[in-house]
Amino acid sequence: MEDTSVSNDNLSSGNFENSRCGIFNWYPQFLQRFANPRCFLLFFCLIGILQGAYFTYFIGILSTLERRYSFDSGITGIILIADNLSPVIFGIFVGYYGKYMHRPKLVTFGMMITVFSCFLSCLPCLLFGSEFNASSDSRESIALCNHKENSGQCAKLSQNVIAIVILFIANFLNGFGSMSYYTVGTPYIDDSVKKKNSPLYLGVMFALRIIGPTLGFMLSSFCLKYYENPFIDPGFSRNDPKWIGAWWIGFIILGLALFLVSFPVAFFPKHMSNSSSLNDDDNSFEKSVSDLYISLKKLIKNPILMFHTLGIIFQINGLFGYFVYMPKYMESQYRKTASSASFFSGTVTMIAMVIGVFLGGYCIHKIKPRPRFLIGYMLFIEIFAGAVLLSATFMGCESTKMPKTDSFL
Repeated sequence: MEDTSVSNDNLSSGNFENSRCGIFNWYPQFLQRFANPRCFLLFFCLIGILQGAYFTYFIGILSTLERRYSFDSGITGIILIADNLSPVIFGIFVGYYGKYMHRPKLVTFGMMITVFSCFLSCLPCLLFGSEFNASSDSRESIALCNHKENSGQCAKLSQNVIAIVILFIANFLNGFGSMSYYTVGTPYIDDSVKKKNSPLYLGVMFALRIIGPTLGFMLSSFCLKYYENPFIDPGFSRNDPKWIGAWWIGFIILGLALFLVSFPVAFFPKHMSNSSSLNDDDNSFEKSVSDLYISLKKLIKNPILMFHTLGIIFQINGLFGYFVYMPKYMESQYRKTASSASFFSGTVTMIAMVIGVFLGGYCIHKIKPRPRFLIGYMLFIEIFAGAVLLSATFMGCESTKMPKTDSFL
């Protein structure tokens, strides 16, 4: 009887510590007021905003990176793929086994990897410095390459390859951080609140994340207004094709901001006091290894889930390229600077998403349509959006003929 009592006391003590705010066996009383879903949601939303800003910031500086390190859109696609490789490789395992771990600490760990990826993205600028052209006078041939000679020295191929590899690795690490945020953090919120309040919490989370993409475009627009080395005067303006904006500054800002809002998340308890998973048996980890295959098999046999997943895949496949290359398209088609192209991309995205989310939510709340009607409505909107995008291909500025040549700009 004594052994049983000791065992029960240890179990109760373990559950008590798992439901308290603190870290490293330090659970001060003043922190316990923050052990509630609302406080966690606040930090979680801030992380989501910055995480979304990272992605669109990278999109906003893509054209600048292509000019700076002399790579084309094909290499850009490879770098962007890295962001999705880590979730494909680790997503299933982290999402399935994450429930047996301390999920807030796992979210913090993933965000620290993202912070490291932000600083890693700045490394090419630290290694190779800024691309400074000695003069803006086009009559000088100091920056011109002779195609008959070896152009490797002019293009600085070795430096460019190293920069591309660094950006690829940084994006791969960022993908892991994003994966921990979505696959571990979102279920933690869902398990920590009552089921009737879960849609409200998740709705607030996704609504506030709209700020993230806009913030990323705005940040890239701000940073690209300054020269790559802000402490020197390049001798030409932002409208000059030789202008390379300070693309690296935003990574430092995002990295520091992510660190500040992510570190406190590690102090949240493993389970909230009202969590349904508070009494889960953590010793069932070994048993879950065999259950993983069974769970995956059930998911694959769910037709609604599979068709919904296929629909999302086709939707992303159709719109991802448009979203990624929109700033670059505005630069070439409407002759905007990289800074102004990012600004317009951000404002248009923000206005459209805000109107869409609030108008759609209001209509659903008032009309309360059936699922079949919602599916038809979504299909109509997708077809209409495709038609609008198709019409945009016929828009643009008139071509300007270069004097004494047959070429057009």
